[in-house]
Amino acid sequence: MEYLSGTGTQYNGRKGEKPEMGAERLVIFDYSGTLSLESVLFGEPARLEEELRSSGLYDLGIKSLDIFWNRIVDSTWERGSTSAVGYKRLLTERVAALQSEISDPALGEAISAAAGRFVECYMESSPVHEAWHPLLRKIFTAPRAAAVVATDHYAEATEAIARHLRTAGVEAQALGDPLPPGRTPFLVANSADLGAPKTTPRFWEAVRILPILSEVGRILLVDDFGYNEQAWDSYGARRKVEDREEKTVALLREIFGVRVEALSFLLDDPRRKEEGFAALVRRTAPRIEAFIGGPPHGPVMRPCIG
Repeated sequence: MEYLSGTGTQYNGRKGEKPEMGAERLVIFDYSGTLSLESVLFGEPARLEEELRSSGLYDLGIKSLDIFWNRIVDSTWERGSTSAVGYKRLLTERVAALQSEISDPALGEAISAAAGRFVECYMESSPVHEAWHPLLRKIFTAPRAAAVVATDHYAEATEAIARHLRTAGVEAQALGDPLPPGRTPFLVANSADLGAPKTTPRFWEAVRILPILSEVGRILLVDDFGYNEQAWDSYGARRKVEDREEKTVALLREIFGVRVEALSFLLDDPRRKEEGFAALVRRTAPRIEAFIGGPPHGPVMRPCIG
């Protein structure tokens, strides 16, 4: 891989060819609750209980949502979201721990198989919402624009998200993979791959050092800041969003040293997610289009609140 002398512009072609210029505008998308509605719906009580039963995990000890969230997810989230251990292995370990004794090898195999079915279903059931597809293709083909999907997730999610993005019509790959010739693909930055969550400088430093992003002068952050994953609307929840947005924007400005703008992707009513999601995408899309099509140092945009 070659780089232009004195710049961070990546050169993927042969000698004598004109190298591709780096991006000037960067759009950073959150995944769950922003690009993907289904990933949120998967975790709603009725759907989650159905998936626990159909996967076989219910019969193996996860007989309530309280056990699932408190004894499986919450107790392993930090490890799972900052390492390559993977959701399947964590599920297998925790379900085995729920059993008093695992002396039968067949039972251990059954736990692993059930965990695999559950994780595979979760990953496959978390696509990019189709309302986003046209806009994502516009970003992919826009001159000197790039996109990063930043997520705190399990290791298996990186390839799953890249696959869902390809289904949406754009090239996509993990942040650390070598860039192919041609247009810059959507880059998936996963906390499990980077060893740190999005709230830390370490996560964003891994994004900033990419040569293809060395010329970025403006950043647009599109994120629900956890709001769309809740089951009710409240003043307190919006205050938390404001706090998370302020801290994230400040961190991005500190790391990248450029202008950072935020679009808070908030549903009008998180209790009626399916009804409002596509409409919210349609209201948000023109603002993102203006960002990728505007000058490198254009005016600051106002947040998009539900």
